[in-house]
Amino acid sequence: MNVQKSIRVLIALGISFLSAGVQPAAQTATAVNRAGGLIGCMTFTPPPNGPFSVGDSYSESGLTLVGQPFHFSDWSDSSAGKGSKSDSAHAGGSPPEMQLNNIVVETSTVSLNFTKIEWKYAERGGNLNLSINGELAIFDNFGEMNGAMLGGVHVAVTGGNGQDSGEVTLYGEISSFGIGGQELWIDDLCFTDAVDPIGNQPINTKSDLGDAPDSANHFGSPYANTAYAFPATVLGKFPTTFDPATAPPIQGQGPKHLSIAHMWLGAAVTAESEADQLPDSDGATNILNLGADLADMDRADDGWLNRWTAVFTDCETTELVVRVTRSSMPLPPTLTNLFLNVWFDGMGNQPTLPSDGDWQDLKDCPNGSGVPAFAREWIVQDAPIPIIPTNSSQVFTITTRLVPNNTPTLTHWLRFSLSELQAVTISTPDDADGRGPVNAFRMGETEDYLYESPPPPPPPPPAGKTDLGDAPDNTNHWGSTNTAYTFPLLTPGRYPTVWNSGVALDPSGPKHQNSALEGILGMNITREDEADIGPDADVVNNIKTGGIDSANYDQADDGWLNPGAPFPNCATTTLKVRVRRGPAAIMPTMLLNVFFDGNRDGDWADIRPCPPDATGAAPSSNEWIVQNWVVNMTGIPLGGFFDYNVPTRLILNTAPTLTHWVRFTLSDSPAVIDSALAPPRADGRGPLQPGFFKNGETEDYIIDGQHPQGQPGALSIAKSVINPFGANTAGKVVTYVIELQHTGGTLAATTILTDPLPAQVIPVGLPSVSNPIPSAGPLVASLAGNLITWNGWLSPGGKIRIEGSLPTRRMPCKRRRPAAA
Repeated sequence: MNVQKSIRVLIALGISFLSAGVQPAAQTATAVNRAGGLIGCMTFTPPPNGPFSVGDSYSESGLTLVGQPFHFSDWSDSSAGKGSKSDSAHAGGSPPEMQLNNIVVETSTVSLNFTKIEWKYAERGGNLNLSINGELAIFDNFGEMNGAMLGGVHVAVTGGNGQDSGEVTLYGEISSFGIGGQELWIDDLCFTDAVDPIGNQPINTKSDLGDAPDSANHFGSPYANTAYAFPATVLGKFPTTFDPATAPPIQGQGPKHLSIAHMWLGAAVTAESEADQLPDSDGATNILNLGADLADMDRADDGWLNRWTAVFTDCETTELVVRVTRSSMPLPPTLTNLFLNVWFDGMGNQPTLPSDGDWQDLKDCPNGSGVPAFAREWIVQDAPIPIIPTNSSQVFTITTRLVPNNTPTLTHWLRFSLSELQAVTISTPDDADGRGPVNAFRMGETEDYLYESPPPPPPPPPAGKTDLGDAPDNTNHWGSTNTAYTFPLLTPGRYPTVWNSGVALDPSGPKHQNSALEGILGMNITREDEADIGPDADVVNNIKTGGIDSANYDQADDGWLNPGAPFPNCATTTLKVRVRRGPAAIMPTMLLNVFFDGNRDGDWADIRPCPPDATGAAPSSNEWIVQNWVVNMTGIPLGGFFDYNVPTRLILNTAPTLTHWVRFTLSDSPAVIDSALAPPRADGRGPLQPGFFKNGETEDYIIDGQHPQGQPGALSIAKSVINPFGANTAGKVVTYVIELQHTGGTLAATTILTDPLPAQVIPVGLPSVSNPIPSAGPLVASLAGNLITWNGWLSPGGKIRIEGSLPTRRMPCKRRRPAAA
């Protein structure tokens, strides 16, 4: 890890401000002056080159960078870091770039707020700092901030899965901004305060589309995108893709919203330029990812709040509860409201009448007056949504029109679309079918849902669920051994589990008060006031029930969804974790920590050096494998849940074939540090009694090791090119993809994948690695010259996806040596 340091960015005052209307171009190093605004880019090209310390300054394009302290994941800070120019291009720009080693770049308050700031990045470890308008976030990977609101400003991220590269864009009224990291490179830091020159439209940011099945797409027409598989296969004909050449005019274009950063549905929104084509900030396209028959893959569909309780009765109305959020981005002064439209495919999944998979149908409903009453699949028609205050969210309850539902026990596709224009109709004022305008909407968001009838909401746990863990703890009220492991040696458990043992120096296990339910792990939680004595909703105490040497007796440990994931020594893994949000929760974030007893000594306090890497540095493996990972609670529907893929740090595991105790803690405050350890670090304890976590849950697991007689299965490699430009690719950059999958077997496969590129092809930036089928790791690949290398593991069934960008001066797919694993 590099030495701690920080830099601060100050906007130089005394500059004549520029006029609006021009978007900054990457690689532009000179600020442009116009009447009313400021626009420019820092490419970190001119001298000085550093090193820079706290208090030092660097100026370019009207900006001045000044050093400021860096904040670590335990919320401590240091002023000892350094920053310097690096003659490299890790972030994807042109050399040189700014290298930040434990350093922050931060703007001061400016006279005219920015509306957009963007930069390219590459991060290789440690935690990151991002502050906007005085609000600070400390996190591990940029992807954790994608779609988030910070300081009233929308954050959009590409990449960000850990030790990778990508871009970050901020949209909103930005008066101050800061970015820092421990091993971070940034380049092409661009800024603007531009607004639309005519003053009556919002500026474009990044766009959004829906994710309902659309069989008229870029892969051919018709190309199967299944809407329903039971009781019969029904292809989706919902208008979702925006501009495929194969789309028949009768279907229309999908609703595309050119700005995701003004007003939108729910708390989060992610960016994509097309529904079935990359790039997509989720890493996978909304539908038909690489041509697979997939849909419903937008990870930010969170605006419909009563998804689990709404009932759609045939020929009746219902109520829909919807959340709308607004940033600080300026809106046209004449705009008084947006419009919400909702469609329900009530007649597209039926065994008798024709099944069509669209939102164009209507039916006659009984009416006692004898006057025909029509139920249309367009169930909310241009409902006005008033412009809400900046940096706020509001919840609206909308009553639908009569709903057609011929199959109340089957599934149905819904579309919620918020925009500044009324719905696009086909030929009459009553026949809107979910399509968008030819030139797209200027703002808003479309969210599509596959609804199951009847809705399956789990019963909400009652409030007041005090919770503790159930790992073995020798510091118990019985004063007797609580065994962690019996083979090959009898090892007592020293995991901090008992909250108040009565001994002053004993650490306290994590206790969660949960006076009101904010968030828990999994779907269930049971109450206990202490881990080893007293009343317990499970009847049996979590550990040492009646003084017997027992543990692992909490019956609600259900939040970890892939306990079969391998834990390779000195490597990372991916944990799949379910987080459930309370029906009346208000907390915007919670923190997740995970501990793994890799050396089986009965605690979670150890670190060890790993073999030197390619640079000669020896990183440390750790039993604190997930450190204060930020969970965006506002991205989870009230009363609902979300399954997260959580990357770990380097794991300490000296006994991979034996059992290990693992602790997951979801809490409202960071992990508690044991200052007696060197260096100080967390070991699974909670706040010292009488203190406690206010919210959350702790779940402890004992897991089996990998069976030494197991065998890996087969590895298969698939390679493809994503080219959105057609035949005319001259001067363009295309994306090539390598997918490595492990099929069969009973043991994780470890391998080194190498892919040599032709000598004349120079990659653009670093390759990115994603994990479409957990578990596999690490999510990082290296690039040395023209050789791409991934060294990691895949569990049986696991898959990794490596993407790289290549210029098309020469087509890289014609005469390439094959990738090998």
